[in-house]
Amino acid sequence: DRKTLSQCIFKVDIVFDNEVKHVKAFLDTGNELREPVTNLPVMLVDKKIIEDTMNLQDDFFYIPFKLINGNKNYFKAFKPRYIIIENNGVKEKREVVIAISENKIDTSNNYEALLSRGIM
Repeated sequence: DRKTLSQCIFKVDIVFDNEVKHVKAFLDTGNELREPVTNLPVMLVDKKIIEDTMNLQDDFFYIPFKLINGNKNYFKAFKPRYIIIENNGVKEKREVVIAISENKIDTSNNYEALLSRGIM
């Protein structure tokens, strides 16, 4: 199980105008969240990882989502310049929207972000 888990974790660089944040992100194959206006895939990131960079952002917006139990809510989000995903030694640039998770994504500290299928 541990080996299978590690195969779904990717190194991701979130590139801002003047900064790069490095995170480990889990590929959540059941996650198909997209920002409704641009149709860009959404990457969910722990707030603690990017909160210092969030202070530099001034163009936040909200993304609606619905949980499996039917409850609806919104993520605060923004668009970074781009992200770079390392997959089997190959780095690929992608456009995404970053949604901010107020709660810790992984309590075991294996990763700090979730990738939707559309990013890969």
